[in-house]
Amino acid sequence: MNKSPGAARTVQPGIGWLAAFVIGLAGVADVGRATEVRVGGVLEVTLTGFAGVLAFGGDLAQQREDPDLSNGLDFATDTEVHVLARAEDAVTGLEYGGTIELEADTDAVANADETWLFLRGGWGEARLGDVDGPVDASALGAFTIAAGTGGIDGDVVDALAIDAILPLTSDTGTKARYYTPSLAGLQLGISYAPMGLDAGSSVASPDVDAEHWVEAAAVYEAEFDRFDLAASLVGGIADLKDPELDDDRLWTWYAGGQAEFDEIALGGGFGMEDAGGQRRHYLNAGVGYRLDAVHTSITHGRVLSTSGYAEVGEPWNLVLSADLELASGLLLAGDVAYFNNDLDRAARDETGGDRGWVWVAKLEVAF
Repeated sequence: MNKSPGAARTVQPGIGWLAAFVIGLAGVADVGRATEVRVGGVLEVTLTGFAGVLAFGGDLAQQREDPDLSNGLDFATDTEVHVLARAEDAVTGLEYGGTIELEADTDAVANADETWLFLRGGWGEARLGDVDGPVDASALGAFTIAAGTGGIDGDVVDALAIDAILPLTSDTGTKARYYTPSLAGLQLGISYAPMGLDAGSSVASPDVDAEHWVEAAAVYEAEFDRFDLAASLVGGIADLKDPELDDDRLWTWYAGGQAEFDEIALGGGFGMEDAGGQRRHYLNAGVGYRLDAVHTSITHGRVLSTSGYAEVGEPWNLVLSADLELASGLLLAGDVAYFNNDLDRAARDETGGDRGWVWVAKLEVAF
């Protein structure tokens, strides 16, 4: 169990009605009629997303521990469509709405990514549905100041035998999530996923791999004369039901932050976790530099110690990244990474090694 305490049961919801809805929006746009908020409950609808084309190569078989993968040049796509609906009640001031995120790549089997409703007011914000928990939403570190496609958390180059970026999370498992208002720069968040990673419209099976997954976050932000500071502490607990694990409990915590000066940004974090007897201590750190339309960074992730992971020692990687805004909404980005998965000899022999170089370049249009 190198990446998660169990794979989520795949649910493929039908999206025919949503495709018709999006086509309908396009038809409205053609005749020049804009959707608007009206008293009486009509929501403002916004269509956003991105379309990207990637080129990548390097020692991919060694990086991903899979001898069946090619190390040659390859092209790929990365495309999403987001449908956002929102409104505000004129009497109570309550903001409400929902988001639907669709994976639009031609080989995508699970077409929906996140789907959730929100309610927002002076009391804070609640989200209900398939949405990231506070760990994903509030963790800070080298990955939040990275350029390119995301540095150690980017496209293609992010793979490592044991993750050195974030704790295990409930990902987009169906949950309830709440954030308090920010008070003197401090904001708290909590979420509960009764069936862990399980998501979608189906009733969950009793043999899911994780239950009662609670995540929490405390975030502090402040602006000073010479720099802006942000820091967070995140973590989670859950009940595991994998009979192959030594223990049935999961606990995680991660502390990280970033500081932004005029052109320079610094970020880093440290975390620990015990996932059913599989333990790891890890850190990440990085620096970014921005000059006009050019953004560069170097980020590093390292596993400091492990216990309970078969054939894996202390992996690490180092990523050099850059991106350039060619025009409004048009971005060219790239990353080059050196990785060392630190595998036992038997595991190395399967792919011919456990270290090497990988790279990715991406041209993306955001709309």
